[in-house]
Amino acid sequence: MRLLNLFLLVMALFIVGCGTSTKVIGSWQADSNKTYHFDKIAIIGIAAVPERRKIVEEKIEDLLRSKGINADGGLEFLPPNASYENISKEILFGFLKSERVDAVLTISLLRINEHTTYVSGTYYYYPWNDAPFGDYYGQMKNTFYAPGYTTSSATVFLESNLYSFPDEKLLWSAQTESVDVTELNIFAETVAKAVVTDLLKRKVIE
Repeated sequence: MRLLNLFLLVMALFIVGCGTSTKVIGSWQADSNKTYHFDKIAIIGIAAVPERRKIVEEKIEDLLRSKGINADGGLEFLPPNASYENISKEILFGFLKSERVDAVLTISLLRINEHTTYVSGTYYYYPWNDAPFGDYYGQMKNTFYAPGYTTSSATVFLESNLYSFPDEKLLWSAQTESVDVTELNIFAETVAKAVVTDLLKRKVIE
């Protein structure tokens, strides 16, 4: 029983270790010799589901603030259903001006590649030290079978753009690739880390 529990623990750790990862696959900045300081950056996720958008905005907001950069997620001051389809540019700019924003970071979806994988069942054997010589059936007591299972995940491509406000000048742009996306919170954390790391590594903002 101890060996079985140990086996299940190792398998659980292995599955956790194979979680979502995000990397920047392309990055650009308008002026590599200039670093910007902003009083307040608005983070606006472009997504149809407010709950998903809010989580991504909050993860980026929290990470920027931990680096000493003032930032607010858009859903903190915009209507919950605000999108390019139902809010005009004039209304959006009115909200941004009222919040005294001087930069806007947008995050939008480029595409999603969904995929399903079947993992076949496997036998695992652990020696039974107390089995007498030739006790075949006794030794087989320590053979465990892990049944096959199907896993579903996705590869998500996002684009992030940093604009100065209100002149709308594009200062930085990056595309990210997130693989094995199955859980929204972990996905949002890895996206936030990739985006903020690139912004700071390139010294776009301070």
